[in-house]
Amino acid sequence: MAARRPLITVVIPTRNRVEYLLEAVRSVQQQSYEHWECVVVDDASTDGTADRLRAMIDGRIRVLILGRHHERSRARNAGLAQSAGSYVLFLDDDDMLTKEALGRLLKAATRRKCAAAIGSSRRFTEDGMSRRQIVHPRVPWTGEVWRETVFGWQTVPGTTLFARAALERAGGWDEGVSWAEDIDLLLRVSALGAFAFVPTTVLAYRLHAGSTRATIEQADMTDVRGRYVETLPRDRSLTALQILEAGRAFDRGESAFRAMNLRQADKELRRALQLAPWVSRSFLLGPSVAALRAKLALGSLTGPGAMASLRGIRARGRSLLQRDPDRPEGH
Repeated sequence: MAARRPLITVVIPTRNRVEYLLEAVRSVQQQSYEHWECVVVDDASTDGTADRLRAMIDGRIRVLILGRHHERSRARNAGLAQSAGSYVLFLDDDDMLTKEALGRLLKAATRRKCAAAIGSSRRFTEDGMSRRQIVHPRVPWTGEVWRETVFGWQTVPGTTLFARAALERAGGWDEGVSWAEDIDLLLRVSALGAFAFVPTTVLAYRLHAGSTRATIEQADMTDVRGRYVETLPRDRSLTALQILEAGRAFDRGESAFRAMNLRQADKELRRALQLAPWVSRSFLLGPSVAALRAKLALGSLTGPGAMASLRGIRARGRSLLQRDPDRPEGH
């Protein structure tokens, strides 16, 4: 007898974005892995969302209508409560999954028995001009990522397939967090077990004027991490506080470099590595540390003026490449 395939639940919270939402739902319907259900949580929309969804005849799609408007965390928890999958993916209503997304994430999660499996994503703008690949490990890798997450590593919602058991142990979404709530969940789940990384694009991440994530500042993300650390037992919070300060120092170093304050950038980088020397060897964070080191070394040789000129040339080059309609995506 063939082994029973795990059911995957895709939860999509939505509010007044029906046209984007329909594209998101269609991307779920087009999955090569067909053993899924989709729970769309209509957070009191006023644009006819529920009626448009009911017209999509597919027994695997269910619509849950909230009587009044709540934030995304409440909507996601409501969808999770109504789901049956042993694995769950939370998809934003303005993004789209690639055809192989669920199958590839599930394969990694089950083979390595991980708390979550994470794939890569690419950004695209409303006019389709920008198709930038988001930095992600290029080879399969599995490991603990709690330290990296406290330091500042994050991923894009919709790229992560959670084991339901891990979500339940973590307590689901914190309904008191309305900004950077995905980072809050990532922190709590990453403390429970290893993550499997899949070097495959699984999500098309839409950038547009109404995107909530575009309004989130680095300070919001740091605040979420700080509040999480405050909830930890004392023996773990001391370690987490040190990692958190290292991450803040690294952020300050990158900001100083962007301002062409090379001396301050070098000072902050040294501070980060003093507090968290393991970062330079981290599979996830090591490349960023190496990149900042290389840029500082080049800056010390050429001077801030030459670095600023080089940055301008690179920016113009990226702009030209993004405007090339024949350029393959992901390159």
